Parts: sequence; C-alpha cells; structure tokens
Amino acid sequence: LVKDDSGETVEDRISWLRSRGVKVETPEDRKTEKFLLETLGKLKVGDPDTKSFTYVYIPADDAKPLSEENATIPKSQWFIDQFPLVLKSKFSQGA
Repeated sequence: LVKDDSGETVEDRISWLRSRGVKVETPEDRKTEKFLLETLGKLKVGDPDTKSFTYVYIPADDAKPLSEENATIPKSQWFIDQFPLVLKSKFSQGA
C-alpha cells in the first residue's frame, strides 16, 4: 500500500469516495465486470444455482417494440446490485 503526503493510500481514498456514493471504477473492477458479463451471457433461466428476473425493455425509439426480457444471475452474486451490469448492454445500444 502506497501512502501519499497525507498518509492515505489510494484504497483509502477510493473507499472514502465510494462511501459517499461516488462510483469509482478501477482496472480491476473493469476486469471483474468483463468476466461477469461473459459469465452472465452464458446463463439461462432455470440453470442450477441461479436466480432469474423478468423486466420490460422499453426502447427510446418509438419504432421499436416493447419486449419482455429475462436475465439470469448466479445466486452467489445475487446480494450485489447486478441490475446496472445486466441492463448496461440494453441501454448502451442507443435504442
């Protein structure tokens, strides 16, 4: 752990920011997110040790239809807010 002149480590500063609601992404966070997205993409409703939820996708483009979608998450990850991660791909499509 590297400390600066104030005696705080980078981890201390990140923790302080996160405790105040600031979203901080580190390279390690991005690597973990990429792995989770790859894993989540392979999961199907009914797979063992998973939980699924259904949501309605409402595209911003009125020409595109609404659709009922399913997402599946490993039970080990259920306690973490996975909605932003799971839904990120839908919202990043610019639809």
